[in-house]
Amino acid sequence: MDGPADNDFVAGRGDTETTLETIRRYYTDYRYLLDPHTAVGVSVAEKFLDDDTPTICLATAHPAKFAATIERALKPGLAVHPTLEALKTLPARKVLLEPEKGIIEDYVSTTIGN
Repeated sequence: MDGPADNDFVAGRGDTETTLETIRRYYTDYRYLLDPHTAVGVSVAEKFLDDDTPTICLATAHPAKFAATIERALKPGLAVHPTLEALKTLPARKVLLEPEKGIIEDYVSTTIGN
């Protein structure tokens, strides 16, 4: 159920159809492409708009991370980011480590720290 969490915050939830509709509406009305997480936040925030209280919604992710959802809401090709596109051409890699702090620290410091 949507409602105030305290005097400064409200909480709510979003379903798929509302999220897709919010993405469509903001793209159509403002030419702004919301990612699905941000669309949920915007949709909930709109329910509590008050002329005396400023409302701020911060985007939480790039829409290109959710290309399939953006295509479902609008059309293919809108959610593109050059870095994410470049990653698609690279081979997948993984390293399995034991879940021990020292092993992970050593791996990070020798692999990423150099």
